[in-house]
Amino acid sequence: IEFYRDDRWPVEIMDFFADPDSSWPVPPLGPALGELKLLNFLVPWATNRVWSSSRDFWSVASQNIDDYRQYLLEGEDQCIIPCPIGVDDVRKAVQILSQPETRQDLWKVIEIAENLFDKRTGLTETAFGRNENGTQNRTAEETIAKSRAVGVRPEFMAKKVVAWQSEIAASEANLA
Repeated sequence: IEFYRDDRWPVEIMDFFADPDSSWPVPPLGPALGELKLLNFLVPWATNRVWSSSRDFWSVASQNIDDYRQYLLEGEDQCIIPCPIGVDDVRKAVQILSQPETRQDLWKVIEIAENLFDKRTGLTETAFGRNENGTQNRTAEETIAKSRAVGVRPEFMAKKVVAWQSEIAASEANLA
């Protein structure tokens, strides 16, 4: 097939964002890969942290362990545990050891990374048909302006796809 007659490669490349310094285009998620990697690390780590810090550890005086073991292992809610004879203060015989809570800073960092990821990929609240910060638009013009702004990226990509399909059609015509 003599594609060289048309001065083109026998390949049609679909790229939304060309990179002048590279032979490869910038992937649509490329600008947000840093945030995506951070979220892929932080969210499972935070989930594991929440799970591990929600576990309960009981400290029981060794001479009373048989008296309390069945009540702690059965795990019934609101159960009555009899205190063995000779224990004047149950806190001296049994005590729960609590782990420190997960710091709120972690959740703020995850929220910031999610917001940055959404902005870099165009997945803002407006793109999903929600109003940012839960506020209503005051005018119809504001709603129309937001609709136009949200449609910029999809329209750009749609035009690129149409142009790409036209190039494919031209190659097919040359082939025929």
